[in-house]
Amino acid sequence: MVAFAPAIWSQALIAEVYTLHLAILASLLAMAIVPSKLTEWRGLALGVLAGIGIGNHLTLALALPGVAILSWRKLTKRGGVAAGVGSLLGLGVYIYPPLAARGLPPVSWGNAATLSGFWWLVSGQLYHRYALAASWPQVAQRLLAAIGLWREQFGLLGVALTFLGIYGWIEGQRWRLLAGTGSVCVLMLAYAATYQTADSMLYLLPCYLVGAVWIVAGGDWLARIVLMETGLRDKWVFPLIGALLIAMPTTRAIGCYDSLDLSDDHEAEAWLSEALATLPEDAAFLSVEDRHTFALWYATYAQKRRPDVLVVDVDLYVEPWYREQVWRQADLKAETPETLDGLVTALCDRRSVYVGTNRFDLVQRYRLARHGPVWQLACENEQP
Repeated sequence: MVAFAPAIWSQALIAEVYTLHLAILASLLAMAIVPSKLTEWRGLALGVLAGIGIGNHLTLALALPGVAILSWRKLTKRGGVAAGVGSLLGLGVYIYPPLAARGLPPVSWGNAATLSGFWWLVSGQLYHRYALAASWPQVAQRLLAAIGLWREQFGLLGVALTFLGIYGWIEGQRWRLLAGTGSVCVLMLAYAATYQTADSMLYLLPCYLVGAVWIVAGGDWLARIVLMETGLRDKWVFPLIGALLIAMPTTRAIGCYDSLDLSDDHEAEAWLSEALATLPEDAAFLSVEDRHTFALWYATYAQKRRPDVLVVDVDLYVEPWYREQVWRQADLKAETPETLDGLVTALCDRRSVYVGTNRFDLVQRYRLARHGPVWQLACENEQP
């Protein structure tokens, strides 16, 4: 049910954090929901997963209250201690960034070699300005959109079974299950609705994970009602409901396959090959789009295709730690300029300067000449 929800499927095909985020959350929920006691080894595993999950994506912290509700009475004293120890072990992933940063890698996000840089990185400081920044009309609009997105993931039958599953838990007084899973869904929905970015609805992915549990619970409730009302035998009812639940993701997979199949999508590689063939030796490339930045970083640092090309992300240049990295990679001796104009002036003395997009602000400030998929920037500034 989860794997073929279009939003989750689309994220599983690209280099992003969300699939691992969901895999860890699914494991935590599975361990917390099962009826057996959480003894030392299970508690240790729960803690390790939670720690690693926080290191992968901080929003996992919003799901931990729900996990705690689900596992509270099943966690023995020794299991609780083991969970605490496991959490510290899992959080050990944070040892890696400062150690790696000391080696001066080409991309050192936030320069974690320093205490301030380390905190900047692990606290997600770059993204703090987006949290709770959406206006009330935007929040209302996103909450309404969330309903449509739910239907998009699971279909109308999935929406109906969601409500039946929640109702079945209320009817059966399964309050702990409802509170634990509901906490995960409500907190993530609130975060997604108030996070001021264009892709904030991706934070609803844990809600879909919980939703799949509710849908299957709805199927269980429906089967029991059919048994009570019709008198049919178990051997007929449960296989039929099971077949219905299997048919739902199957039809989603068939219906979404063509739109989500990326096996013939070579746009990034085609642009990258053409751009690298166009850029002269020792060129500087000022990137104003993430897709260009990451493609060129991958080609330059992972594939070693054009190590002579200096890639500079213009939007990141406002960060002091990034300016220092660019200055070191460019091997420039003068004082690091804080402005784009100062950077261009310094680079023009030693390199040809190119950009990947004729963005409005660049067109207003510089003369640009197109060469294939890139534009060469004239070293003489054209002031507006």
